[in-house]
Amino acid sequence: MADLLLPRLAARIFNTPLMIHPAKLDSIIAGLSPRLIGHDVRVDAPRVDIGALMVAEGEHRDPGYRIIDGLAVIDVFGVLAHRTTMNADSSFVLGYETIAKRVDAALGDASVSAILLNIDSPGGEIAGVFDLAQRIHEGRQIKPIHAVVSDMAASAGYLIASAAETVSITNTGFAGSIGVVLRHVDISKAMENDGINVTFIFAGAKKVDGNAFEPLSDEVRADFQREIDALYNLFVERVALYRGIDQASVRATEAGVFRGREAIDIGLADFISSPDDAIESMIVEANRTDIIPTPGGKKMTTKAITKTNAAATEKQEEKIDHEAEIESARADGYKAGQSDERERISGILNHPEAKGRESQAKALALDTDLSIEQAGKVLAVSPSVVEPAAEPMNPFTDHMNALGNPTVGADTGDSNEMEESQAIQAGWANAFGHRLN
Repeated sequence: MADLLLPRLAARIFNTPLMIHPAKLDSIIAGLSPRLIGHDVRVDAPRVDIGALMVAEGEHRDPGYRIIDGLAVIDVFGVLAHRTTMNADSSFVLGYETIAKRVDAALGDASVSAILLNIDSPGGEIAGVFDLAQRIHEGRQIKPIHAVVSDMAASAGYLIASAAETVSITNTGFAGSIGVVLRHVDISKAMENDGINVTFIFAGAKKVDGNAFEPLSDEVRADFQREIDALYNLFVERVALYRGIDQASVRATEAGVFRGREAIDIGLADFISSPDDAIESMIVEANRTDIIPTPGGKKMTTKAITKTNAAATEKQEEKIDHEAEIESARADGYKAGQSDERERISGILNHPEAKGRESQAKALALDTDLSIEQAGKVLAVSPSVVEPAAEPMNPFTDHMNALGNPTVGADTGDSNEMEESQAIQAGWANAFGHRLN
């Protein structure tokens, strides 16, 4: 089963940027290379005893930290990977996600007043380490988080250490290696000597860039270098931010590793201390006389409680400010909308094309969402409506229409003429207020 993982393991070592000490990378490759090229050579390497480098044991808690007098100790040992699926006989591998779960659990543990990261790591993969470091840096607002280098914090391991409030280091410990490395392997000559030829059939010009079966071209090398430079810039930026030093000082280390006192002198560590000394100092800090019992019966220092309360208050204030901003923006938007709508309606009703088309303009302004420009185009192609001119006023005609007089027709000369004539005369008589004799 282990051999089935070799292709995945190789993919996570070669042709991918790593934040690991080069010497450790060499040892991993040396241990794996015989198996990677087809020779079944197995090396029985002892596993790392996580508690071996520390005298204090404490109470073990899931998901993997120890509590010593209210102090949570989280070990960061071995090669670091994004997830704990990578397994090599020559290395103990720890996942960033595992470390993050332990940090989160300790931050939420009411019996924990502070956290110590006990680091002995050459670094590892890039994926996941920046997120973990940021989580540690933000966690400092909840509880004190300190780091001790025992006995190596290199590359990704150092980025994790730098995110803590302080970094202590043993006299013989190493810190640094602030850089990024990518290893490419070219086995084309070996394949040629063995009479093996590999042909790639692919789509996409960069699909097989950096493969192990042909030399690295200048173009591919340049692409890899650009990626390395971008990651290096991010690494330098974060270390400078976390440690409170300028980026030029970080770059000046040129990815070197520095032992003990020298690491302190250049700003990568704060003081000399063994893990046990660091634990003792933090316990003294955590058990000062100004301690306050928590509802669970445990004790926290006023410093830890103040940080916790301050973080909660800050989050609540941010929430209130955010809601106020939303309400203000809503009110401003409503006012702006009213003003824009009045301007739109007025613009349509008074548009030059609305002349002779007042009814259409009114309908477009009040019953649609058309803009002034759009309404103008519609009005321009609409027929103009000419209102009929009013007839001149005739008082006599108006009076006659009000009386309901019969219509007077032409003379016909028949037997009905007399009756019609009499009716007409009676109508005139009524009109002038008297009867005819």
